[in-house]
Amino acid sequence: MKKIYSSLFNDRNKRADVLLTSMQLVSDSIINEDKYISLLKLIFACDALFEREKDDKRHIIEQLTGNICLLLNNGIEDKKLSKKLEYAYELRSLLVHEGKIELNNYELDDLYSYLLFILKKSVRNLVLSTKYKSSQSMVDFFTMVDNRLTFFKKQIAIILINDLKKLSKPITKDELIFLIKNNLQEEHNYNVQNNEVFQLLFKQVVKKLRSGGILKFNNGYCYLKNEQFDIDQIFCKIS
Repeated sequence: MKKIYSSLFNDRNKRADVLLTSMQLVSDSIINEDKYISLLKLIFACDALFEREKDDKRHIIEQLTGNICLLLNNGIEDKKLSKKLEYAYELRSLLVHEGKIELNNYELDDLYSYLLFILKKSVRNLVLSTKYKSSQSMVDFFTMVDNRLTFFKKQIAIILINDLKKLSKPITKDELIFLIKNNLQEEHNYNVQNNEVFQLLFKQVVKKLRSGGILKFNNGYCYLKNEQFDIDQIFCKIS
């Protein structure tokens, strides 16, 4: 922790200020004797680090989940993370608007421990990883995240569509995932080390292609519905 503080104070910029604010909120939450206030401070620390757009709750949870999964690189299961974040934001809303919540100590301690682990690891990666050290602000960091995610989603979409074009029979989603991962590794020399990020992006790609009328599912099998599309237009913005 001393190394992290030292690094931030030696390189003061907008990014460092946000990280220091988040770290202060985490420290305050640890020493606060009121467990509910401690939980609120952790959620505020998540907001400071990862939230970008003031939108509906579903969009915020999706945004936080994607950012955290990518940043932590491995060991975080996106469905569990998404559920924990959604639960935390529901509790925050109740605390802010009603002043109290009914929660047993085990549930509270479990959620607090999980968020604390996420925040500590996220701050550590943001400060010490050479991949993110060049970012002068959190805006720079999120721009880099967006570019990486968009590029990866385009790759997944192109491989998915090309694989479906080659097949003479329907294929299940699990079989399609297997083909895409192999293709990424063999033809693009990209090893899908972070399965959580891949699964998250795959779901977003499928959602985009289905809503765009390009892909359809029937009885668990994938079909290519329309081969005419503009991949850059489809994935010009993270969704």
